[in-house]
Amino acid sequence: MRSRISMFAGVALAVAAMTPASAEPLALASCAKFTAARDDKAALFAGYIYGFLAARLGTQDEKRLTAAALKVRSSALDFCRKNENAVFVKVVGALAADVAKKSWIPKL
Repeated sequence: MRSRISMFAGVALAVAAMTPASAEPLALASCAKFTAARDDKAALFAGYIYGFLAARLGTQDEKRLTAAALKVRSSALDFCRKNENAVFVKVVGALAADVAKKSWIPKL
């Protein structure tokens, strides 16, 4: 019985590894894809921004974190509309670094 389960798991992993990914990772997305995103795709980009800021700034004050995420998203949209060849993740990283400099997190 264990050998059948192991064989099934091995086949399932092999099939999964050979299946091409249907979506480009956000790390490779251009600003053009970010500005053109609608519905589910736009939510993925917004979630990435929120998660990136939460990891960078912490989650102690959720209201300020949400406000920062909305500000970064708006700034990223403005920047990306003018620079469609820029890499989305680099833009968000630069904007998040700017927010971190002006952060409400006390210096340790």
